[in-house]
Amino acid sequence: MPEQAIYERQNLIEGLEIPEAASVVGCGGTGFWTALFLAMSGVSELILIDSDIVEISNLNRLLLKESN
Repeated sequence: MPEQAIYERQNLIEGLEIPEAASVVGCGGTGFWTALFLAMSGVSELILIDSDIVEISNLNRLLLKESN
């Protein structure tokens, strides 16, 4: 599958402009999903800013799991 083939549907939307880069400040419950959806939309460079630490108590909001 060609790399751009996964974005064929977005290319059909007239006037849609996907930025090359985007910044997300805060990667918790909302920022995590925002960054994920930006990546799935075709944004090629994401700048993620968050000084927090991923802890077991906040994994319920993220698409991550505990590992050793």
